[in-house]
Amino acid sequence: TRDNVETFVRVKAALDRIPGLEICLAHWLIGSGELTAFEGVRHVSAFPLSAFFAAFDFVVSAAGYNSFNELISFAKPAVFLPDEHTTMDDQGARAAYAEARGAAFNVTRDRLPHLPTIVDALRSAALRRDMSRNARALALPNGAEDACRTVLELIRAPGRAQP
Repeated sequence: TRDNVETFVRVKAALDRIPGLEICLAHWLIGSGELTAFEGVRHVSAFPLSAFFAAFDFVVSAAGYNSFNELISFAKPAVFLPDEHTTMDDQGARAAYAEARGAAFNVTRDRLPHLPTIVDALRSAALRRDMSRNARALALPNGAEDACRTVLELIRAPGRAQP
């Protein structure tokens, strides 16, 4: 797996190059807290984190199943740092898929030296809009509205008692 502290140091160095950028670090509520000793970093710990996505211009994230799907579904421009350890699901393939469709950047371990260039590119509002549009095209519907409609149809079916 990646060394989280070493990776964050590299990510922070790339982000620090953007004047006025506020860096926020999201913590899992059950996380280890190993990344708390960095100056100039706001720490966020909330669930669901997606409720706060609108506050961010772009996100740097692992490409785990939940994180990936939430970021794509909310059309948030992203830089994915896939965990390529063999015990993980195929985060690399997931991140590569999004990158090939212009919805995200895939920064594998060997591409980490390119992170400052990628972060500089993300300063472009036009690029972020394009990435958002491309992510929306990849997002799968969550089915909640269809499920609700189906339940209501079943409740209102002839011969059924009305609530």
